[in-house]
Amino acid sequence: MSYVLEIPESFFKDEVRHGFLVSEEMKRAWASEMKVLDMLMEFCKKNDLRCFAEYGTLLGAVRHKGFIPWDDDIDVCMLRPDFNYLLEHADELPPSIRIQSIYSSNMFHTFKALATNNLGGKLTYSKERMDEFYGCPYVVGLDIYPLDYVPRDPGNAKMQKLIYQLAYKMLYMCIDLENIYNDQINTTTENNICLLDLANADNIPIENKREFLTGITQLADILKRYVGNSFVLSEKGPIRNQLCRLCDALAQLFDESESDTVSYYPYIATDDIPSWRKKEWYEDTLWYPFETMSVLGVRNYDEWLTLNYGPNWYLPVRGTQVHDYPFYKSQKEYFEMIGAM
Repeated sequence: MSYVLEIPESFFKDEVRHGFLVSEEMKRAWASEMKVLDMLMEFCKKNDLRCFAEYGTLLGAVRHKGFIPWDDDIDVCMLRPDFNYLLEHADELPPSIRIQSIYSSNMFHTFKALATNNLGGKLTYSKERMDEFYGCPYVVGLDIYPLDYVPRDPGNAKMQKLIYQLAYKMLYMCIDLENIYNDQINTTTENNICLLDLANADNIPIENKREFLTGITQLADILKRYVGNSFVLSEKGPIRNQLCRLCDALAQLFDESESDTVSYYPYIATDDIPSWRKKEWYEDTLWYPFETMSVLGVRNYDEWLTLNYGPNWYLPVRGTQVHDYPFYKSQKEYFEMIGAM
């Protein structure tokens, strides 16, 4: 595969798929995402890593041989060792994309990584980006989910889940405090509450402080008892990022030899969607056609898709995306406001 992903001009024409109009504007956004994916897969090929189509991308590959017509993003996953290698060697990717994660930014607080063509972190209108990404003016990215090994021992699985859930709860309690009180607090680090800020903030109700600090103490005690680690928050370090890194470490407590299944661990914490996958699925894979390229996915797609989308996954249903369509709506409004478009 090449960094120069060849896409014929005919691809960009307006097209009706399953009664849904896919505009030229969306086609150029699709192509930009495909190019980011192509660069990522070339890096994986070079370094003997595997990157699998995930969620709607796998469903689209199987059912539509490309994007679901009313969807606008790409999701992939990697087993944890490959995911960690990618993060550690992200500077070896082509210079027109970068990887964002909890390890690259204190502001990032999702446990998947983002491969994006937004190089500066801030939204800017760039003719150079348009020239390289098929005339698409918008910043695009694709989500990369790490899959961790779930211990087969029921006791270990229960222990890990309970500790992870508590750490995850404390993370989002911290985010709530930041969202509500950040503009009222003199922070010692940019845009992040530190333990020192929290202790000294007069505007945060004492009951909120007590609840958070009690949770942190409970978490530290449980970690020391069951994991053999004492967890000490730096008073001047961003609480959010420290909790993010703790959650990520807890997800990696067990390795492949101790597991029969894998999972994206935040979904274990929230219990809101099916999260486990059989480890063996990722040992037997196929390349699926995807628009003008191919993506790697599990061969046993029926069981995987049934788990995630139910037994009628093969029937197209509009309006199933979990984010606003199109993703670039706010970008377009901003570019129009500043007169760039």
